[in-house]
Amino acid sequence: MLITKSGNIIFEPTIFKKNEIQQAKLIISNFKDAPGILYKITGVLYVYGWTILSAKIRTFNQEIEDIFTIEPANNNIIIKQETLEKIELDLYKLLMNELHMSEYLAYYPDKTRILINSMNAYPDTEVELIPLKNDRYLKILLKTKDRPGLLYFISQILYLTDLNILEFEANTEDHFANDIFIVEKKNQIEFTKTNIKEIKNLLKKFI
Repeated sequence: MLITKSGNIIFEPTIFKKNEIQQAKLIISNFKDAPGILYKITGVLYVYGWTILSAKIRTFNQEIEDIFTIEPANNNIIIKQETLEKIELDLYKLLMNELHMSEYLAYYPDKTRILINSMNAYPDTEVELIPLKNDRYLKILLKTKDRPGLLYFISQILYLTDLNILEFEANTEDHFANDIFIVEKKNQIEFTKTNIKEIKNLLKKFI
């Protein structure tokens, strides 16, 4: 287990194979809650070579305590204390709006190029939207071809459409991603049929 000096980030490997980390738990806490937090965290983890499998997004007294299950994008990733401290610093700059996401990704042109090249819309993407709890929340079921940076791209779209991601779960099988999101509007008002149709069309168009 690794913990940053501030105690804000805990990295705990949970599954190993031949001494290589196959899966880990990442706990991020004590950052001030802000719109687009999953979008920014996903971007940072993508840069460092990690994919989010599931996430619980929780807020206490306007501060986050998010728990992520993550896996390495390839088998050559080694995470050390120094790396974890860098991840925390990057997150701090993004969450405190000292750095915009586009500026951050500009430091990693190779990663950005891979992201752009992989983000062509897949024509057979399936999207199902289910209103929950008197239309206050929306469950998004998304099935599409898996590719690098997919969660980052989806979370960016949801952020730009003024949606807060409360929970996320992913499952990848045979190169297809089956993702589930629970979202709410930033202003916390109910979803209308028009809203739901617009969100579905947007995801189908770009994912």
